[in-house]
Amino acid sequence: MKIPYIKIPIADIYAYLAPLDNESKGRIFNAVLEFGLYQNWAEFLNS
Repeated sequence: MKIPYIKIPIADIYAYLAPLDNESKGRIFNAVLEFGLYQNWAEFLNS
């Protein structure tokens, strides 16, 4: 199964996250990590 994604330049991500407080940034970071834990990366990388 392919996971849809978009490539976003790191500068754009930084600009988007800059105004958020640290708690909000932490929640986003945790959500990204949790998403990664449930993926079949071998299948993802080979597709």
